[in-house]
Amino acid sequence: MMETFDQRLKRYVTRSDREIFGWLSVMFQNCYLPEIRRARENELYLCVYLTTHSVIQMVSENMFD
Repeated sequence: MMETFDQRLKRYVTRSDREIFGWLSVMFQNCYLPEIRRARENELYLCVYLTTHSVIQMVSENMFD
């Protein structure tokens, strides 16, 4: 059963602010980590560096403004 938009919005609004770190880590693990691993396996080290740097920059800009 899928949750409705209203249920999801209520969950996002009423949950603790610390929970965002869990969701961010899941997103990074599912989206960016496979790309970084594939680039490392193919010895594309500049791609690994740039992707890792962009993730770190995105997190720091959003956390520290």
